[in-house]
Amino acid sequence: MGIFTGYQLAKADAEARKDREATRNLALRRIELMEEQFTEDKRQTTLQWISKYQDAADTRDQSAKTRAKIFQKLKLMGGPKQLVTDDIANFLIDSGEAGGIIKIYEERVGKTLSADWIPSLIQEVSKVLSDKDSPQSKAMVASIAIKSAVLNPEDQIDEAGQQAALMAASFDVIAGRESGIENLDEELAQAIFKISQPEQTITLPPIGSYLLTGSKAIDSDERTKIERQIIANFDPVLGSVFFKDPVSKEYTSSLDATKLGPVPAADVRELINNTTEKIINRLERVGDLNPSDIIDEEIKFGMDLATALKKKSTEDSVEAADTPKDGIGNLMNNDNDDIFKPIEIERSY
Repeated sequence: MGIFTGYQLAKADAEARKDREATRNLALRRIELMEEQFTEDKRQTTLQWISKYQDAADTRDQSAKTRAKIFQKLKLMGGPKQLVTDDIANFLIDSGEAGGIIKIYEERVGKTLSADWIPSLIQEVSKVLSDKDSPQSKAMVASIAIKSAVLNPEDQIDEAGQQAALMAASFDVIAGRESGIENLDEELAQAIFKISQPEQTITLPPIGSYLLTGSKAIDSDERTKIERQIIANFDPVLGSVFFKDPVSKEYTSSLDATKLGPVPAADVRELINNTTEKIINRLERVGDLNPSDIIDEEIKFGMDLATALKKKSTEDSVEAADTPKDGIGNLMNNDNDDIFKPIEIERSY
């Protein structure tokens, strides 16, 4: 790989990390906003609307006559200026969201939702768009804002409630442009469940995802999730030596003896255990570092160790190490530069 190609990959990785950090920060700010605005009654009301919304959603497979009726109902929501354009109405129908939108809108309008508010909201969120945005992009942004408003528990007849709903819709538009309008109700429900929990602990993601928050205590379930994430990353390097659960398809900590290569089982387990312990120790004193960055950093370092271990085991053609000097534990706390020559592993912290 050339120097320029390496630079491009490093730059792309840095940009991707920056994007993930921005997404995590946005999610945290959205949850903080909900904590401020949503009382327990409002949370329950929102969950009820989400349930009704999902029951009425998916209006894509409709006859031409039914589609025309839905289309007209959506257009009426745009007020005299017809701010629910044909593009917006068609986007909502084609995405399967129209039925849910209409169901909750008709239940709320004139009670906790002003008929004039939806057109005003569309105008406000459209300010984030430029002339370069496609009609499809503009329709998606307006549609996300409409969905956000009808599911928002604020009383959107008075000005204070409308401002709160506009702020929430702005968050949802930014996030929705990445995740899609169809995921908005599910993400909202998950956020409500998250802030309704009496005790906040570190929430570990599925393999390949990232953490949002940190805490000072890692329980056994979270330890297992950390270990699975480590195994998922190490397994391809070590030669697919771990079993997967036949139902969940998630990695287990069980080794397949028939697939073990030059790296002894004892060293594989020690590498996994040591990496897990290092991550947990750092998470429990998380400080100013993002927990996901800690996990990423330690997994990357551990994968370098796994590569070095496999190389050394192959070259030596031996089984498990017999002395502390040769063991993987010594490598994890390496004070001897000769252990894995010519491979050098550096840490940046």
